[in-house]
Amino acid sequence: MVVGEEMGKVIAAQAGDSAAAAQLAKAYMPLIKHAAALVNKCRRYELYDDAFGTAQLAFWRCVIDFDAERDVHFGAYAKLRIVGAVKDLLRYNKVRDELPLEYAENESVPPPEENCIDGLTFTDREQQVMHLLNAGYKEKEIARLLRRSQQSVSKTRLRLKAKIKAVLAN
Repeated sequence: MVVGEEMGKVIAAQAGDSAAAAQLAKAYMPLIKHAAALVNKCRRYELYDDAFGTAQLAFWRCVIDFDAERDVHFGAYAKLRIVGAVKDLLRYNKVRDELPLEYAENESVPPPEENCIDGLTFTDREQQVMHLLNAGYKEKEIARLLRRSQQSVSKTRLRLKAKIKAVLAN
């Protein structure tokens, strides 16, 4: 598709011309499939259908949001947005799927005696951070696993350290 013709089809599709929209979709289907195939590179084959749907939605958002007044080629704009949407999907699913089993949402809270060391009590969050630190995870990994900021994990670690020092000092 020629650049001027492509721009005309985008403008027509934005105006509601379904024939122009169908032609654009047909022309950009290889890009959509390529973007969805990124899940294969990450060996996340189970996400292909989600990635394909995400890529299609991103393409239609590109058609709707594209500003013809800017001096930008639609193809370049669409490629960045579509591939970015699929990468975001992969990032989100990577974080969501890597949560250790012992912190699954259906897991019961440990008994109170496990939250206590010589009269020192820990919050659930402090206990989670302590167990993950003892398991060898780094702060950045703990933050990702618990869906918290690294700064939050760092502050929790410092609180743990202060509590333990206070008990040991006595």
